Amino acid sequence: MSDVRPLNEHVSYPGDQPWHVPFPSPPRTPNHDPTSSGSEAKSNDPLDKISAVTHHLQYMSKATDWWESKCDIHGQVMGNLANKLNKAYAGEVKQTLKAKSRSKELESLKLKLEDRKKNAVETFTQSEEYNHEMVECFNNGFEMF
Repeated sequence: MSDVRPLNEHVSYPGDQPWHVPFPSPPRTPNHDPTSSGSEAKSNDPLDKISAVTHHLQYMSKATDWWESKCDIHGQVMGNLANKLNKAYAGEVKQTLKAKSRSKELESLKLKLEDRKKNAVETFTQSEEYNHEMVECFNNGFEMF
């Protein structure tokens, strides 16, 4: 036998379906007979109305709690993302500064190397050894012709 329920008897509360946005269901009347034809006059009993309002308020309270939890989760996720972005940006800035510092150091080392090379060449060309080797080179070269 299938379980047939009237439309308002089953109320979906937040958390039943995580993708479902909870909308308040209309208040159900507790004394409503699902087998009745509906032609009977509605009860004007104040207790029924109070019960329906109480049910509606309970649902709204649960829906509010559900939305607050989603907002809290969203806030946490956004906070985590912001922290990660800040750390990544700080890391990029740090690496860029290191790279600039290294490029300055490298440029400085290149200038020092060029100066040392220039000094070494000047020192060697002014030495006795260089002059002696140049003389021998010229002498050997002239002998070949």
